[in-house]
Amino acid sequence: MNKPFLFSIISLKRIFVVISFVLLTSGLLNAQRKIDVSLGFGYSRAFKGEGYGKALQLQGLYRINEALKVGLGAKLERLELPGVNTLPVFAAAEWELPFLRRAFVYGDAGYGFPSSQMIQGAVADAGVGYFLPFGRNRQNGMQFKLGYNLKAMSYEELKYTRHSFVIGAYYVF
Repeated sequence: MNKPFLFSIISLKRIFVVISFVLLTSGLLNAQRKIDVSLGFGYSRAFKGEGYGKALQLQGLYRINEALKVGLGAKLERLELPGVNTLPVFAAAEWELPFLRRAFVYGDAGYGFPSSQMIQGAVADAGVGYFLPFGRNRQNGMQFKLGYNLKAMSYEELKYTRHSFVIGAYYVF
């Protein structure tokens, strides 16, 4: 039985509220600033004219050492041309480059689970980024990312693979 569209949007809002609460309280309770939370917008353009996508992403990363951060995230994405939505949950990693201050490489891998308004499939991202700090503590700031995105999705009994160029801007708090 298909759920009404409004019900699926309410459940997505609940998911983001719960993830936001957990990540924010974890960051606020940690005085050492070991957890970075980012929220932002991404745009993807397919390589072979297969359309474009827009995404809202929430991610929390734990700083293991000076250079490496790992964590989890979720992305609500709309892919135009096939006209579908995805909600992948993914594991993420960022490694700050020692020879370029504030620059980093990143990688994400995860899976989008199906629902009445979402399609399923594996997702992966890889690319480079730059962190531009601001504020008094220099830990908040903007993150800019440029990279490659791969999606292997199942859509109405059709296997669909999409290769995209991705650009994004994220606020880190």
